[in-house]
Amino acid sequence: HAMRYYVTVTVVNGACPEVTNVFISSAILIDTTPPEPVRINGRDAIYMSEDCTHVKQQQDNRNLFVCWEEFVEKESNVSKYEVQYIRADGDGSQEVVKEFSPDQIVCFGGFCQTDKRMDLLAGSFYSVTVRAFNTAGSSNDVQ
Repeated sequence: HAMRYYVTVTVVNGACPEVTNVFISSAILIDTTPPEPVRINGRDAIYMSEDCTHVKQQQDNRNLFVCWEEFVEKESNVSKYEVQYIRADGDGSQEVVKEFSPDQIVCFGGFCQTDKRMDLLAGSFYSVTVRAFNTAGSSNDVQ
């Protein structure tokens, strides 16, 4: 984990006088673990509000705010986040209303947030899944 490797290429022209050149690559980081979400009291820290607090209901039927603590990546960096929006109705059925996408996500001060403008149905419950990718392409989801 977190090992850095280099590639060395040696070129010899085979002419007289023989000329040899050596080229060394920049470091290649091997990252085999996905980003990890921050957990508070055993729960993933995703909030359904602008100010990063848990909200059980809202009156706004046009915007759904989501806020979360930045994922931890010990070997490389988190390169991007994507968010999926899910609606659950009173009968237990669920519907993905917006597939994973990197919609205008802003990270600052250890938190990330986004808001999605969509028609929210009164009486429905909404949840999100946040997916984080590291620079090696590994990902992890939190709902």
